[in-house]
Amino acid sequence: MPLLWTTLTFLFGILLGKWVPLPAYGWAAAAGGFLAWLVVDRLCRHAWWHKYTSLPPALLLLLICLGGLRITLAIPVVDETSLADYNDQGSMRLTGWVVEPPDARESVVYVRLRITELEKPVGNTGELVSLPVKGDCLVRFPASSLFRLGDMIQFHAEPRTPAEGGDFSYREYLSRQGILSVAYYPGGVKVVGSHPVNPLRVWLEDLRQKARQTIFALFPQPESGLLSGILLGLDNDLPASLQQAYRDTGTAHIIAISGFNMAVLAGLLIGLSSRAFNRYIAVALTALGLALYSLLVGGSPSVVRAAVMAIVAMGGHLIGRHSTGPTALCFTAAMMCLINPFLPWDASFQLSFAATSGLVLLGSPLKQWSEKVIGRFVPEEQIPRFSGPLSEYVLFTLAAQFATLPVIALQFKRFSLSSLLSNPLVLPVQPAVLVTGGLTTMAGMVFEPLGKLGAFVAWPLLAYTNKMVEWISKRTLNSFAVDQRLALGIAVFSLLALLIFLFRRRLEILPGRLPFVWICLVLMTAAIAVWTSVLHQPDGRLHLKLISDSSDVTLVVTAPDAATVVLDPGEGVNELTSSISQSLSPWRNRVDAVLITDRIAARNVGGFDERLPIQTVYLAPSLLHSTDGLPPVTLDPSMHAVALAEGQGLAVDDNLELHLLAADDQATALILKFRECRILVPGGIDPARLRELDPTILAGLTAIVLTPADITRVPSAWWGQFHASQILWQDLSRAPETGWISLGGAPVLEFVSDGNAYSIVTH
Repeated sequence: MPLLWTTLTFLFGILLGKWVPLPAYGWAAAAGGFLAWLVVDRLCRHAWWHKYTSLPPALLLLLICLGGLRITLAIPVVDETSLADYNDQGSMRLTGWVVEPPDARESVVYVRLRITELEKPVGNTGELVSLPVKGDCLVRFPASSLFRLGDMIQFHAEPRTPAEGGDFSYREYLSRQGILSVAYYPGGVKVVGSHPVNPLRVWLEDLRQKARQTIFALFPQPESGLLSGILLGLDNDLPASLQQAYRDTGTAHIIAISGFNMAVLAGLLIGLSSRAFNRYIAVALTALGLALYSLLVGGSPSVVRAAVMAIVAMGGHLIGRHSTGPTALCFTAAMMCLINPFLPWDASFQLSFAATSGLVLLGSPLKQWSEKVIGRFVPEEQIPRFSGPLSEYVLFTLAAQFATLPVIALQFKRFSLSSLLSNPLVLPVQPAVLVTGGLTTMAGMVFEPLGKLGAFVAWPLLAYTNKMVEWISKRTLNSFAVDQRLALGIAVFSLLALLIFLFRRRLEILPGRLPFVWICLVLMTAAIAVWTSVLHQPDGRLHLKLISDSSDVTLVVTAPDAATVVLDPGEGVNELTSSISQSLSPWRNRVDAVLITDRIAARNVGGFDERLPIQTVYLAPSLLHSTDGLPPVTLDPSMHAVALAEGQGLAVDDNLELHLLAADDQATALILKFRECRILVPGGIDPARLRELDPTILAGLTAIVLTPADITRVPSAWWGQFHASQILWQDLSRAPETGWISLGGAPVLEFVSDGNAYSIVTH
């Protein structure tokens, strides 16, 4: 226990060092003071703290300061010799060598280069001056670029500071890896030499690439892409639609080597080896198996972290000391954070730690529970025959899955119900996939016909995995996005359930013993789920909202059945998606449609979809062809895009219709029809053209939503002759006419109608 508390204290010091901006000398001075206190304390035989704990308080405070000092010293310092000091200063010639194997994608290759020299123009003459620099840069090259470890590359590019903003900070993500600069579209690329690299790393990477080529020669797509991800950690070879299916079903950990599948693999190896050998040999075989697997997939830092964590934690658990598992796990995490103090904020590290914790804390209790239940139906000597497979293929999976649930919810803002079905159906065949796929690949690398023979065994398992994931992803039980509040609620609930399970023996003194606690927990969870659903039930009315962000106003329509349509999302997607999510059920956190009528909104829709998933994106006709020399708008292939034509209607629900009245190269006019309520959104189209299309279109309107584009061709007072009941001003500026309703500084202006009467509120 002392080791557990000391390692936890050191980890807390690292977290505190990130939150408290204390300079290094401040942490060092505090550590020196507590060290002196510890020395004096040890000389006192009857110190006051002996009554409460065997750990000196000075030791714990010293470890906190050492943790804070470690992360403070790790924060990169940018000076005149750093590449980051030249970020965003224009194009220059850079020279650097390839530090890591290139990350090849379908259309680009990302290469991490250690820059050693840059040449930049000085003065008005344009003369180049050569400067020695240090720092890593992530460079995006065309997909056809071929580089190897150690290649010295020279190219022209502008080093830039990584992007910042939104829920995901790309700048912070790269900074944790020691990368402070990025470069895109390099020119004049040439290999000018080589830098000494560990020959073992080069050999392993060559072996990895040869194995990848062998896999694609032996297996058809997408099974080859799946095996490439499982065996080699190369997870970019699957079609985008299939990758999305794996994400939706919560099985993406299969195709990207992570803490989750490393922990599950550790559990499976332990279960298999402990059947034939004693505990010590089982530990050794498990460690050897994980080490070999780590080398096979390239030995990346995330894989090594996951393997080491699984080996150490499982080793302590297997030798019969159940308390050793958590201690060894925390000690391993502390040692890793000593090497890289930014790991606590790394999603891969969090998943590795959580998955292994689930196996350590929940694995044995769940197996004992299964043996107890099975013992009611089968003779005692046959219990291991049934409990073993149940624990290895189902219970261990659920334990790791449950433990990673808070990390997935908080980090990725997603929650997958289908994973409860997909993982038990898919994971049982993964050991066979690993064994048969690995043996087939090795055989194919030696003699291809022999590999072809092995592929007859491995291919059905790979095909089953893909087909099962695709089938489950098409069911209604799927993953959905969650907001920050619900993600935090999921994390708190998971932690509470875990604590109740771990301390179930001590809670037996409560009324009704343990079942009482579980009943209360289930009832509390059910109450929260029911009330959140009830409070977000559709009210049968049309809601039209003008939502302001820092720079724009976006029109959002909520149909009587709660279907949500967003028209041209603005640039402030964080504020916009947050405002929309407030009115959505946390169990249905998505928008049904986004209608894009201009190119600026088309650039924003990707960021919108990342924060609030979009079911369908509708494109106005003007975006489908070149305009003013600009190419047609293209969206991310993962988005479901539908082109609209002039005059086409969109049935939002049974009572609400949205019609595209007219469109040209710059503008699009829409009209909403809900029972007797009709709302016109001219979108910059000349009213005279609308009258030509339908002379009655501007008569009997309930409301008109106008923007500054609508008063550039006609005077603002001209719109009053149509006698609409209300005119709403969709802009942050003051309404140009008295009687028009605008936001007036409020974040939301809401028009609500039951199809006849209406009301307008700001909030």
